Amino acid sequence: MHLDKYITFVYQKDDEYDPITSKSVYGEKRTVDVPCNVGDLTAKESKELFGKLDTQYLKVRLISPYTEVYHYVIYNNEKYNVIASRYDKVFYITKVGNYG
Repeated sequence: MHLDKYITFVYQKDDEYDPITSKSVYGEKRTVDVPCNVGDLTAKESKELFGKLDTQYLKVRLISPYTEVYHYVIYNNEKYNVIASRYDKVFYITKVGNYG
């Protein structure tokens, strides 16, 4: 498997209000870049896994499992949601706003 791309896992904590200081505390944002292999899901795979053909899914494969907490991923400077994963090494993603 050729790992020629990178995917960024993003953890983003929400902003909070601190009643003691009467100020907003800005949330933490962490990113981790991981080498990966990315490919399109075929129509057959999309139908078998998700029961849909109208949504574009990407299959992201990693060498080792990614087990840290994350909220979304970035690929090619675009935000994606993780729809499903297998063994924390294979992730099925779709662009934000495309799942439905």
